[in-house]
Amino acid sequence: MRVIVSGSPLEAAELAASAIARELRVAVETRGSATLALSGGSTPAPMVSRLSACDVPWAAVQLLQVDERQVSADDPDRNWSMFRPLAEVIAPENRHPMPVEAADADVRYSELLQSIAGNPPQLDVVHLGLGADGHTASLVPGDLVVDIDDRSVSWVDPYRGHRRLTLTLPVLRNARCQIWLVAGADKADAVRELTSGQGSTPAAKVLNRDTATLFIDAAASTEDS
Repeated sequence: MRVIVSGSPLEAAELAASAIARELRVAVETRGSATLALSGGSTPAPMVSRLSACDVPWAAVQLLQVDERQVSADDPDRNWSMFRPLAEVIAPENRHPMPVEAADADVRYSELLQSIAGNPPQLDVVHLGLGADGHTASLVPGDLVVDIDDRSVSWVDPYRGHRRLTLTLPVLRNARCQIWLVAGADKADAVRELTSGQGSTPAAKVLNRDTATLFIDAAASTEDS
């Protein structure tokens, strides 16, 4: 695991974008195609914008989601709306928003993952965030979905006003590369637990120390990290 501390959230976002672009290029060069799954939240918006301008063979990249709120396609709370700058450089057939309008969205997205990334799925790059409560993706403390090991995709209980669909822990841990982006002083305690190697939060369970790089700003940094 690498931890890279930047002076500002914007610098951390730009470095994370460059790292993702590099991993995607390697995947395309090695296997002829690449898979990228992005998480929601407000922190990654600058990263997504910067990534869309990076030199990547986008025609060979499949864009997926880590999680999504069950809201209408035009709702501003929809995570996919933040990904539009990047989606615009991706071929339409390679854009894969979570179909949260469908009751069986978990089954549909699981089948899609298998068709693209194998069974069990192995994504090339997974981008993850970190909540102050230690959640990542839509895996939140106290939700039994955190410990699911026999499904790739699952609905979770309502969290902060919305029911959500999320990739499960096995898929997130199995990615060839995890890129974490964390910013804000309110995340410092969560970062400390995440990097300690002894945490019990959902994020600590998801973290794969062999494949993870954490990009954090100075405010989220701790002496222990």
